[in-house]
Amino acid sequence: MTVILKEAIKPNLVQTMEGQPALVHAGPFGNIAHAANSIVADRMALKLADYVVTEAGFASDLGFQKFCDIVCRTARLTPSAAVLVTTVRATKSHGGVPFAQLGAENLEALRAGADNLAAHIAIVRQYGLPCVVTINSFPTDLPQETALVKELALNAGAETVVVHEGFGKGGAGTVDLARAVVAACEKPNTFSYLTPDGTPIVKQIEAIATKIYGAAGIDLQMQAQKDVARLEALGFGTAPVCMAKTQMSLSHDPALRNRPTGFILPVRSLLPSAGAGFVVALCGDMQRMPGFGKTPAFQKMDIDEHGTTLGLT
Repeated sequence: MTVILKEAIKPNLVQTMEGQPALVHAGPFGNIAHAANSIVADRMALKLADYVVTEAGFASDLGFQKFCDIVCRTARLTPSAAVLVTTVRATKSHGGVPFAQLGAENLEALRAGADNLAAHIAIVRQYGLPCVVTINSFPTDLPQETALVKELALNAGAETVVVHEGFGKGGAGTVDLARAVVAACEKPNTFSYLTPDGTPIVKQIEAIATKIYGAAGIDLQMQAQKDVARLEALGFGTAPVCMAKTQMSLSHDPALRNRPTGFILPVRSLLPSAGAGFVVALCGDMQRMPGFGKTPAFQKMDIDEHGTTLGLT
């Protein structure tokens, strides 16, 4: 742990291929942790630039929700807008098209899969922020498909919809997106947390499950009930909740695609992340950490008396 933390407090200043600065600091996964870079990096960036773009991984139901309710609450940051990235292929996939057939035109599948896109737009709007939808362009996308996704996103409440071709054209392919984001940031917003400060952890879980995931309710299982009592005794009864669930679905079940409704979210246990200041709720079969081998690499790492790190190779 000392090896890991020795330089960890210092954000890494890197640059894109075109010279734009970027701060890389921490990278927790959105399905098991809070999905955002460090508050240190955010505050540093806000002092250095007119506009700061920060990533909250694994879509609006995980990373975005956690950024708003955990990161922004802790740091007292107020975002100006949200960018929701989608693709024609992903929308068709949620409409029931097998992976091997995603390159073929299928407007009906786009209409069906747009329910998932609409759910994510609704999540963003629920936090009071303008939602800019951007379509990540693929060579197989057909003009009529892209036009339909634009139409469906606007009908679902997107502030604006733009296509970006950053992968193929670099910065030149993202100019329209940048302009759309700047315009959205200049508009007034009514940003607020999903639940107010001091909300009990069970009420937070219920709000996230029903208002964000679309569940009908939660199943607080036996171990989770015991954990709630323990957390309350430890002073974590109103700490922010960090949900641990699959990133493959709005629900806890990776097999439930598109926009599932009416399901009950099972919460099997709750664990404190005391240093971070939040409580992790384990939903369904989700695991927080993959298993280690019999002799993990960290056992060979050390720092000598001169401050030199050993055992990284």
